[in-house]
Amino acid sequence: MAPVTPVRAQAPQQAGDRHIDVVGERHQVSGGFGDWTGLAVRLTVPAGASDVWFVEALQRKAFTDVGAYVSGALQHRWNDRWHSFVSVGAGTGEFILPDLRVDASLSRKWGARGALVTTLGTTLVDAKLGYRDAGGYGLLTAYLAPAVVAEAGVRVMRSMPGSVDAARALGAVTLGRTGKAYVVVRGSSGEEGYQLLGPGAVERRFTSREGAVSWRQWLGRAGGFLVQGERYTNPFYKRTGVSVGIFAHW
Repeated sequence: MAPVTPVRAQAPQQAGDRHIDVVGERHQVSGGFGDWTGLAVRLTVPAGASDVWFVEALQRKAFTDVGAYVSGALQHRWNDRWHSFVSVGAGTGEFILPDLRVDASLSRKWGARGALVTTLGTTLVDAKLGYRDAGGYGLLTAYLAPAVVAEAGVRVMRSMPGSVDAARALGAVTLGRTGKAYVVVRGSSGEEGYQLLGPGAVERRFTSREGAVSWRQWLGRAGGFLVQGERYTNPFYKRTGVSVGIFAHW
């Protein structure tokens, strides 16, 4: 099943980098499934020298279902080489958002500058209508230059009922600097075990592709705006979306 939001390597946040994002989204969906709309609020709050808290609240309408999803996450820096990330979220609605989702990962920096980061993680999803996912992922993040970050990884999931296995590759490149502007290009391709399209409509083990380009622009030290374009395709429908938002730092 497609995740609520993409799980990516969590780079350690800078001390004092407290900020909030407010983002609205709209997606056109083919195949007569109806368009998507949504609103998300994301808050990042450092706590001391080693911890960063993340809170997200999402309201989404998709496939004629309407629900809300709330998650909380903690990033902890154990030392200069190791940091961990744990997230727990829960959603409402009939089928589009999971009842419960748990993500956990452990990352390590390599090299004299710590410019190479490996991440191993796991995801557990208790979806609606008795469907469940469990699996793991591995990510490799390379800080190639002060303004260039590349990431590649693979996710392997088992979906129940039926023990349906699915594997997916993903990659991303970030160009730019925090405090000025940066662009993120990301994509993924591979299999999905199940996707719930309605109370009695479930697609099983299929291939899908997804790509997105996002731009975050600072207008001053206090914040700015962000824009993202997204495209998703599978054998049953195509989805094209745009997200627009503002963010603030303090």
